[in-house]
Amino acid sequence: MKTDDFSNAMFFNNIESALKQYKKYIQLSLIKHKIDITYDQWQVLDIIVNNEDIKQTEIAEKTSKDTASVTRIIELLNKKGYVARQTDPNNRRKLILGVSNHGEKQYHKAAAVIGECTDKALSGLKEKRLKKLKKVFKTITKNCR
Repeated sequence: MKTDDFSNAMFFNNIESALKQYKKYIQLSLIKHKIDITYDQWQVLDIIVNNEDIKQTEIAEKTSKDTASVTRIIELLNKKGYVARQTDPNNRRKLILGVSNHGEKQYHKAAAVIGECTDKALSGLKEKRLKKLKKVFKTITKNCR
């Protein structure tokens, strides 16, 4: 392995490490604020809240999670009373997901905490640099498809 190859691999290790630390920081903050939701659960809930009549496969795509993981997360959100699943009267094989009032409250509480965590995580980075990073990550994602 050439030095450049090793450096490039370390680049991805650094990205993974930063993301894990970010998620850990959010999770500890949610626990501190006594919000009973994980970051992954909040991501799925966020998509359900903001996309009416969305399919589980679309949620999986938007969160970069496999459909089995999304199904488990939705089941947990359902058990917590945050979402409700109903059978579509026009297609009995299709489920319609909805957010309960309790789920909506928890969603907004968690969103505020996650917003604060994100602001802290990105503090010291200028907007111009963030835009460049977003472009880099989109390119990497596109290249890997």
